[in-house]
Amino acid sequence: MGQDLFQFSSSAFDLASKTLYDYQSFAAGLLAILAAWIAARPVWKQLRDTSLQAVIAQRETIVGIKTDAERRFARVEKVTAEPFRNLSRLTVDPVGEMIEIGPHDAFGVGGQLQGILDWYLKTLRDTENPAIEAEKDKLRDSLDKLERALNDVHWIDHNDQHGEDYSLTDEQWEEVKQRSAEAPAKVYEHFGAVNKAMRDLRAAQSAWLETLRALIAQLDSKIVGATH
Repeated sequence: MGQDLFQFSSSAFDLASKTLYDYQSFAAGLLAILAAWIAARPVWKQLRDTSLQAVIAQRETIVGIKTDAERRFARVEKVTAEPFRNLSRLTVDPVGEMIEIGPHDAFGVGGQLQGILDWYLKTLRDTENPAIEAEKDKLRDSLDKLERALNDVHWIDHNDQHGEDYSLTDEQWEEVKQRSAEAPAKVYEHFGAVNKAMRDLRAAQSAWLETLRALIAQLDSKIVGATH
């Protein structure tokens, strides 16, 4: 009986000791996890702050791209407004039919058009969104054709068959006169192509600006989420 009691007491003591040891181990593990979490908090905060700064920097970059694009697009509209308005008045009647532009007017508006978009269509070629660049190429080609047609309208009015640094054969002179006679209709045709190219360019520019605005909105959402 005494022996049994001793064995029971010993077993109880062992169980209590094991339980206490396990609890201490568990508690020590919890304390280690807590200490690691506390130690990691500055690191996680730094990572979060760094990520937020990167998002803010991205947003500022895209806002800058959008602002620059809006300025370019506005400048295109500004420099083309007057010559296009004059061309419309000189070549299209109120119901959309052709008006035959004369040599004097062709010379004047041709001078207004000459080189006005070189900075955008040539100097800044291949610097924008591919969809915009494709429309810029179309506009450049249609403008070149329009300027050549305007030149054909008035060239014969200011030049003779033979000049100081050139001399045309009778056959060549007849071709010049033929081009001059056909040129007003060509001006009307090419100006219509220019107007279409401008509409398509504006559509591509607007689509690009909408893309940039959507990206900015996404980054704004990330910034708000990171600060709450």
